[in-house]
Amino acid sequence: MVKLRIVSTNTSHSLFELIYGFNLLSPLDLLSLPNVSSLINNDGFSKTQFVKDLHAKAYSHIEQKGGLVWVHLRKERFLDLRKSILLPRGVGPFKVLTKVNDNDYILDMPQEY
Repeated sequence: MVKLRIVSTNTSHSLFELIYGFNLLSPLDLLSLPNVSSLINNDGFSKTQFVKDLHAKAYSHIEQKGGLVWVHLRKERFLDLRKSILLPRGVGPFKVLTKVNDNDYILDMPQEY
């Protein structure tokens, strides 16, 4: 019975289909397909919409030209300004002159930095 359902690579048809013109029905073919619309999770759709809205809101907060930003002073880059853990970690606000990409900006900063 199984040999009749194997599809030949030469003919792209099963032996039963070549002889009788249609494929042999199996118990799996007789089962009805489930209603796909009942399996869709609407909560997943609302979550994806929430994430899209959240990303749009976060993107709107990315600084544009002319905005004011604070600068984080890393220990590796500003050794003389971060000698102690009690010194401030950030300075500013500084005006954004140009935006290079979402993470890099050219700022109007004094020469001491």
